[in-house]
Amino acid sequence: MQTLSNIEITILVLVISASVSAMTTFVVSYFIERFTWRQGSRAHLLQHSFERKAENDRFLKLRWGVNYIRDGRDNVVPNLSEREKWFARLKNQIIYFKGHYQKKAKIRFYRTLGCQFKCFIELDDPELFGDLKDFLERNGYEDISKGKEYSINRFLRKCKVVERIWFIHKDVDQYDEVTTPEGFVNNFLYPE
Repeated sequence: MQTLSNIEITILVLVISASVSAMTTFVVSYFIERFTWRQGSRAHLLQHSFERKAENDRFLKLRWGVNYIRDGRDNVVPNLSEREKWFARLKNQIIYFKGHYQKKAKIRFYRTLGCQFKCFIELDDPELFGDLKDFLERNGYEDISKGKEYSINRFLRKCKVVERIWFIHKDVDQYDEVTTPEGFVNNFLYPE
C-alpha cells in the first residue's frame, strides 16, 4: 500500500479547501442577491371581477394566467446599474389566477423599477376564440390577440403547445401600457 507524502497531502487539502471556499462564496452571494431583491420588492394583487351570470361560466372555467415579463421598462434597462440590470432581467414567469368570478394572482416585483406583465387565457378549443374575444371586449379588455406558446411542465418533463388569448388588463387607473422594442403591448405597473 502506497502512502501519500506530506506535499501531496498539502496539495490535496489546498484543492479541497479552495473548492469548498468557491462553492460557499457562490451560495452566499446568490442568497445575498435574492435577499436584496426580496427586501426591495413588494407583492401586488392582480384581479379580474365578473358578474355572476351563467353565460360567463364557460369562459371563466378556462385557465386564466399572467406572464410576469420583467421588472422595469425595456428602454430604461440599459441605463441601470449592474445589480438593477440583474433584477430587471427577462423573467417570463407564468402565474395562474385563482378563483372563479373574482380571479386573483400575485406578482412580486422590484418596487423601484415597476413591472411589465400581460394577462392571457389558455384555450382548450380554438373555435372558442371569436366568442371569447367578444366576451373580453364586452368586459372592457383591449389589445386581444391569439398565439401558440410552449407550456413546459418541469416536474413531469413534458412540453406541449397551448393556444393562448393575450389581452391588456382593463384597470387603466392602476396600470399603464408599454410597447416593447419587438412591438408587443404589455401592461406596466408603476414603481413606488
